[in-house]
Amino acid sequence: MVRRYAASAAVLGALALALLFVPSVSSSTGPATSGQGGSWSLPAGITPPAAPGTPGLTVGGVKCGPGIRQVPWSAYAPECVPAWHGQNGGATSPGVSRSTITITYRLFSSRQLQVIYSMIPSSMIGTTTEQINALRSEIKVFNKNFELYGRQVVLKPFQGQGDFLQEMTGGGMAQAEADAATAQDLGAFADMSMSAGSEYYDRSLMSKHIITFPLSFVQTSEATRQEQPYAYTQGPDCTKLNTAIAALAGRTMVGFKATFAGDTSLQSKVRSFGLVNNIDPVEVSCADGLISDLATYGIHLANRSQYNYSASSAIEQFTTIVERMKELGVTTIIDDTADPITPGLLMSIASSIGYHPEWILVSTDVGGFENAELSLRAFDREAPAEMTHMLAVGLVSEPATSQEDYKVVQMAATGQKPLPSYTLGWTYAPVVLFFSALQQAGPDLTPQTFDRGFHSLMDSKPNGMFGQWTFGNDLADPASTFQIVHWDPTAISNLDGARGALVACNRGQHYSYQRAATQIPHDMLDCG
Repeated sequence: MVRRYAASAAVLGALALALLFVPSVSSSTGPATSGQGGSWSLPAGITPPAAPGTPGLTVGGVKCGPGIRQVPWSAYAPECVPAWHGQNGGATSPGVSRSTITITYRLFSSRQLQVIYSMIPSSMIGTTTEQINALRSEIKVFNKNFELYGRQVVLKPFQGQGDFLQEMTGGGMAQAEADAATAQDLGAFADMSMSAGSEYYDRSLMSKHIITFPLSFVQTSEATRQEQPYAYTQGPDCTKLNTAIAALAGRTMVGFKATFAGDTSLQSKVRSFGLVNNIDPVEVSCADGLISDLATYGIHLANRSQYNYSASSAIEQFTTIVERMKELGVTTIIDDTADPITPGLLMSIASSIGYHPEWILVSTDVGGFENAELSLRAFDREAPAEMTHMLAVGLVSEPATSQEDYKVVQMAATGQKPLPSYTLGWTYAPVVLFFSALQQAGPDLTPQTFDRGFHSLMDSKPNGMFGQWTFGNDLADPASTFQIVHWDPTAISNLDGARGALVACNRGQHYSYQRAATQIPHDMLDCG
C-alpha cells in the first residue's frame, strides 16, 4: 500500500521545501528618535517628528491620540503620529533617498516548482506573480496611510539566477550570492522575496547590509538575536515553539493514556513519545532544544528519527521511520518539521500500515503565518482517521474576508484577483512589520534606527490574525501567543467554507509562549 505514494514523492518533497519557513516582555511605546522622546539623537538638519500619540491628524486622516493606532483596521499597526513636514536628511542609508525607500523581490525559475503548481490546488499556494501583485497592493495602501517622512516605498522585482529549491538542498550558493549582489545594485534597503528566499540568499543579503524578512528564518532565539539589525520575522522561532510543545506534552499528556490514538491497543497504553526532524543543521539545533525542554517534564524519547528531505527518497525514509516507531510501540509522535506537507505524508504512510498513533505537530503556523489547514485537508482525504489523532500548537483562522490582509488588498482596488488567504498572509505579516518599524524609526532611516524602531513598537491588540505580537526586547520575533488545536474533519473552515478545519482545545484559550509552563492546565486536554 505504501507504493502508491511513490509517484508523488518528488512533487510533495519539493513542495515541502518550497514551503519551508523560518520570551517577550511588555513593550515600551517609546519613540525611535530624540524628537519622539527616545534616547538617541537626530543629525543636524533633520526635522524631528512629534511623539507617538500626540494629538493631530495622521497622514492618512486618522485622528491621533495616546494609544491610537496609525490605521484603525490593523491590530498590528504602530501608535499613531501626526502628519510630519520638514527635512528628512535625504540619502540617510543605502537604499534610501529623499523620496524613496527601495525594496527588492527576487524572481526565480524552477522546473520542480512548475510541476508542483500543476499538482497542487490553487487555493493552497499562490504563484510568484500573485505574491508580487499582493505586495504592490499592500505597499500602495501602506504608503498612503503610514508616516514615512516624505518618502515612499518602491518595489523592484528582478529576475534572479538562483533556484531557491536548489539552495534549500545545499546547492546554488554562487547564484544566491549573485542575486544578493543584484539586489544591492538595485539599491535595496530591504528585500521582501519571502517564499523565493533561502538561507543562502538571506545570509548573502545580510552580508551586504540589506534587511530581510525570510520565511526560512525559523531558528533559535539566540540565532535570531545575532542577525540583527538585518533579519526579522514575525515568528514564532523554535525556542518559543519548544517551550509550548514541552508544556503541552508535560502538563496534559505525560503519565496519561494515549486517548487521542486511533486504536484500542495504543489507547490503553501510557504515552511513549517519539520525535521526527530534518537533518538540516537549523532544524537539528531546534529539535535538540525540544528534547532538552521535554526532559524538564521527565519525558525521555523512545525514539528519535531524522531524515534528509530528498525528493527521490522521502517516501522510503518516512516509511522506515514510521515502521520503526510502530515496532517500538510509540504512542505519540512529535513531528518537529518546518513545513505543512511532511505531517500529512507521515500520517498517510502510518495509516497504510495499520499504525494509528497520536500526532503532535510542533506548529501549524509555518513561521507563524496562516495555519496549514488547506494542506492538512488534502491529506485528510487520504487518511481521514489519522488526521483526527492530531494535536498542534497554532492558531485558529479568522474568516478570510475579515482578515487584515484581505481587507488591504480590497482597499488597494488594483483590479487584481486577491490571493488565496493562505498565501496572502505570507506577504502581509512582513509588510506590516516593515512599515511599522519604518514609521517608528523616524526620518533618519538606517538599519540601526530601523532596529531601534522595531523594538520600541507598541504591542499589538490581543487575538489578531497572527496572535499577539509583543516588542521591547532584543529579539527579531514578536510572536507571543498561541492556541492548542486539533483536527476536526466535520468542522467548517473559516478560510474557504469547506469541511475539515483546525479547531481549538480548552475552549479556545490563548496561551503565552513565555508563560506556557504555568498557563496550560495540568490536566487532560478538553478538545470536545
